[in-house]
Amino acid sequence: MSRHRGLFGFASVLLNPSFDQACGLFTVDTGMFLGTPTVYAPVGGKGDTLDQALASCVGEGLERYCIATRSSRSRLETIRAFPEASWRAAKDFTGATIPVDAEAVIEVTTLEPLDGLEPVTLPESLVRAPYTPPSSGVAVPTASSTTGAAAGGTVAEATLQGILELLERDAFWFAARTRMPLVPADPAPVSELVDVLDRNYEVDVVLRWIPNPLSLPVAHCALVGRTASPMAARGMGVAVSSTAALRKSVLEAVQMWRSLMTGVDVAPSDTDMRSLWWSGQAQEQFPAFFGQPELAQEIALWGSGLGSLGTESVLDALIEHAARHGLRFARAVLADHPSHSVVRVISDRILPLDDLYFPNLRRFGNWERVSGHEGTIGYRGPLFM
Repeated sequence: MSRHRGLFGFASVLLNPSFDQACGLFTVDTGMFLGTPTVYAPVGGKGDTLDQALASCVGEGLERYCIATRSSRSRLETIRAFPEASWRAAKDFTGATIPVDAEAVIEVTTLEPLDGLEPVTLPESLVRAPYTPPSSGVAVPTASSTTGAAAGGTVAEATLQGILELLERDAFWFAARTRMPLVPADPAPVSELVDVLDRNYEVDVVLRWIPNPLSLPVAHCALVGRTASPMAARGMGVAVSSTAALRKSVLEAVQMWRSLMTGVDVAPSDTDMRSLWWSGQAQEQFPAFFGQPELAQEIALWGSGLGSLGTESVLDALIEHAARHGLRFARAVLADHPSHSVVRVISDRILPLDDLYFPNLRRFGNWERVSGHEGTIGYRGPLFM
């Protein structure tokens, strides 16, 4: 952490952080400057210790900083060079199709394929977020998000986290939009966290597994207040260890609970759904996350035998496992320093936003065939927090 102290401060990238370690649940919050001394975006972290939470916060800050910088490897091409691309005819956060002329010039970059096959060329508007074109004559063909951006001690660590985040969001998007029934998760591995929340926060903890095409342990945690306030919060976790996935989901839910408790940015928005969780409307929009309905079935979770392997071995195994299920991944290395690395990972079948924003992606059709759950979209609002 001492090597990254220079990131914090009014003249640096991140504001000095605030800490919350009440009840032994550690979260850190700060903000990242967005080009002016008065405009900034929230950045946070969580962990089992204060150092872990601070490291998580630093990692998110590095991701946000690097993903907003300009690329030195991009080039300009006409959009007609990509006639069948799944990102064509994209929509913005209001649901309107983004107008792009058939002869428009766009900025693109070529990403490194993680399976050793052909390179992947994508618009810079999918790689950078927020994205600003290099000149007024360059079109912006897509909206984007930070999904798939990750930091780590090495490029391999960052890449593994980026892939896991993509797969986590992929599962959440389908489950939330289609209201897919979920599988109850045994709370025993995280019973000490559940007990702390029950005693000190007066919340019910609802833990669920999201069944997914790769059979990864993708955990969802919902916190529901038992007091007069209707507020609820949510968190997710994915890892090769099911216990680690559950812990991540609970800690992220705590982080969101503390954020919502501030009452900041809880008005309805085109880009986030904080208002739904602040007001309690999330229970009506996403009943499966709160246990109604649920799938009474056992699920086999992939990856349980990988816990003793190193990062690169786990990464290789995950890439091969995903390839067997029709998923390819590519990455752009945004930073590679002795103290940290930052990457942006994108899949040919999982973009930084879901089918609602990329109608030609048709990812939900893949999910429908694997899950047996009809991929009819029941919720069309934003899914970010």
